[in-house]
Order: sequence, then structure tokens, then C-alpha cells
Amino acid sequence: MRFAYTILAWLPRALMVLVAIGLLNFTLIRMAPGDPASVIAGETGASDARYIEDIRSSYGLDQPMWRQAATYLGNLATFDLGKAIECSATLSISYLSVYRPRFY
Repeated sequence: MRFAYTILAWLPRALMVLVAIGLLNFTLIRMAPGDPASVIAGETGASDARYIEDIRSSYGLDQPMWRQAATYLGNLATFDLGKAIECSATLSISYLSVYRPRFY
């Protein structure tokens, strides 16, 4: 009984720490200099205004900051890490193909 109480008391604190880490990560990424849409457009070689606006809308960068943060935390909670810029594959599948379990 004491073990169950300990776990139930520990679980909300652990969730709060995970949310705080997620918000810190989101904040640090957003504090980086430059516009993420123009950086992505620069990597593809197309930097006209229409293409940058398309990137902003497809990545949700045209949404308010609080909505971007809520979407980011929701995606982290469901392990949806987004799509890779280079190959448009989902990152969770890309990570599994690179870091697959190896049994020796």
C-alpha cells in the first residue's frame, strides 16, 4: 500500500518536470536567431515569399506562440516527432530504422 501511495505522489511531479523540460526545449528552439521558415527555404534553394509562407503554414509557424507550444507538447506526448526536412519521412520511423535494436 505504501508503494502505491509513493507512486501516486511521484507521478504528478514527474509529469510536471516533463512538461517543464518540453517548454524549455520549445523556448530554446524559438530563441534561436532567424526565421525557421527562411532557414528551411534556404536549404531547399527556393526563397521567394510565397514559398516561405507555404512553409510557415505547413509547419504551423503562422499560429500564435501559445498554440505552437501546445501543439509541440501534444506531439511530444504522443511521440509524434514530425517529418524530416530532407526525406519527408516521419522522424519516429527514421529513428527506428537508424537506431533499431541489435541483438548480438
